[in-house]
Amino acid sequence: MTEDQIIRKIAVIFVTDVVNFSTLMEKNENSTLRSLRACRDIMDQLFKKYDARIFNTAGDSVLAEFQSAVNAVVCATEFQKMINKRNLSVSKDLQMQFRIGLNVGDVIVEGTNLYGEGVNNAARLEVLSQPGGVSLSKAIYEFANKKVEFKFTDLGTQKIKNTVLHAYDVIIEGLEQRVLGSSNEPSEITESKPPTIAVMPFKNMTNDEEQEYFVDGVTEDIIANLSSWKSFPVIARNSTFSFKGQEIKPSELGQRLGADYIVEGSIRKGGNKIRISASLVDSKDDQQVWSKRWDRSLDDIFEVQDEVSQEVATLIFPALKGKEHERIRTKSPSSLSAWDNYLKALAIYNQ
Repeated sequence: MTEDQIIRKIAVIFVTDVVNFSTLMEKNENSTLRSLRACRDIMDQLFKKYDARIFNTAGDSVLAEFQSAVNAVVCATEFQKMINKRNLSVSKDLQMQFRIGLNVGDVIVEGTNLYGEGVNNAARLEVLSQPGGVSLSKAIYEFANKKVEFKFTDLGTQKIKNTVLHAYDVIIEGLEQRVLGSSNEPSEITESKPPTIAVMPFKNMTNDEEQEYFVDGVTEDIIANLSSWKSFPVIARNSTFSFKGQEIKPSELGQRLGADYIVEGSIRKGGNKIRISASLVDSKDDQQVWSKRWDRSLDDIFEVQDEVSQEVATLIFPALKGKEHERIRTKSPSSLSAWDNYLKALAIYNQ
C-alpha cells in the first residue's frame, strides 16, 4: 500500500461529551474531574461489554467505534440510564450529564483514528441530542428499530451545522420527549413527488417475428396514452426499448431507469385470436399492483391495438393512485409533499 492511498470502511460511530463541561470546570476543577473519571469508568465497562473501541478523545469528548448498530444503541441508552442513576446518588455539584450521537457511514482510516463524513454526522447528532439523551441517524434507526426493546421519537429532518439529517431520539424514561420542527432544507419532503412509470417492451410469446411490429405497437401506444394524462412522468420509449429481450427484475429496472412503477406484459397469438396480458409492478418491492388479460379476435388488428392500449392506460391510473394512497397514510401531515396533498384532496373530492 502506498503512503498516499486512502483506506475507507463503513463504521458505526458513537460521539459523546459532557453538558456544560467548561462551566463545571470553572466552578470546581477537582470535583468535575473526579466525576468525569467515575462516568468514564462506567463508559469503559459498557464499551468492553458491547465490543466498542475508543479511537479519539479530547477533554470531555469521546469518539468510539462499534461493530454493531444495535450494540451501539443499547450501550448508549444503558450508559445514559446508569449516569442518571448515579446522579440521583450524589450531590448536585458532582452530577454530570452527557449528550450522545450515533451514526453509521463511510469513514477514513488513519492508523487507529477515524475521520470523514460518518464521524462528522455522529458529532452533529451529538449536538442535536438533549442532555441525558441519545440521538441517532435514520440509518442507525433502520438497523436497530426492530431489534431492540426501546422506542424512538422521529425528529424528522434537522439542519445541523449546514447539514440536513433525518434524526431520531431514543425514548428514555424520565427524559422529556421532544417534538422538533422539520428543516426547510431539501429533505425527504421534497423527495416525495409524482411517481414515474416505465412501460417495458411487451413480450412476443408467439415466436413469430412478423408479429413483432404489433407487439411493439401496443407498447408504444400505451406509452403515448399514459403520457397524454400528464398526471405523472413516463419514461421515454428509447430508454425502455434499450432493455428489450433482457430478463431483468422490475426492482433493477426501476433503479436503472429511475422509475417507481413498471408496466410489463406479453402478447400471444393463436389462429385468429390474440391474448394480451399486462401488469403494473411496484419497483421498490417487486410487488404486483394490478394485472389484467384481454382475449380478442384479430378481425381488425389496429382496432385491437387502440382498444387495449387505451384501456391499459385508463386502468393503470386508478390502480397507481390506490397504491400511492396506501403510502401516504403512514406519513405525518407535516411531511406531505404537493403530490401527496393532491392525492388526499382527490380522494376527498371523489367521496
